[in-house]
Amino acid sequence: MRKDELIIHIKEEVEQIYKSSDVSLPYHGWKHIIFVYTKARDFAIELNADLFFVSIAALTHDMNYLINVKSKPSEGQQMRRALFKKYKIKSTDISRIEEIIFEADTSYRHENISSDAKALSDADTLFKSLPITPILFAKQYCIEQDITIHDTAIKIIKYQIPLMEKGIYFYSDSAKKYINWAQANLSLWQNILDYYGSEGEVFSL
Repeated sequence: MRKDELIIHIKEEVEQIYKSSDVSLPYHGWKHIIFVYTKARDFAIELNADLFFVSIAALTHDMNYLINVKSKPSEGQQMRRALFKKYKIKSTDISRIEEIIFEADTSYRHENISSDAKALSDADTLFKSLPITPILFAKQYCIEQDITIHDTAIKIIKYQIPLMEKGIYFYSDSAKKYINWAQANLSLWQNILDYYGSEGEVFSL
């Protein structure tokens, strides 16, 4: 099977997996996956990354949430491997896909990640930076993760501010065009954190 055909088959199967799952994923559901998949492919072309690896990694990078909504990408490895083996993807290619998913994760990424991981990271991070995310998706994220808006602000500031300060919030030139969106988004979450105060108590107006 050609790689472009394989991508289509896996995309269709992953869509069915998400849509038939009993796990409620109002934030990390199929709408998120298809956004990341579409944008990651665009960034992959720009960054001269491997379109096959980037596409498969984008489609499967959040499968861990189908198992445990509070989990890390590594917890989705078994589900991903079962899917890949079904389509006879080579072990070396499976390992490479897992590497890309790990590299691109917000908790671990750095200046020297691969071009494949940069493409996936930019797509995933762009979804977080959309102007509608705080308005439409923040509540969905809180419901999915069973956390408060204060907890969400703490998490965002902890992991995303250092990336902005290091200049690696985005990697590709196309993604960097949206840096103002990202900065406004982080400023909003910092204000929310300030509103609650260091002890989580609402600021007295």
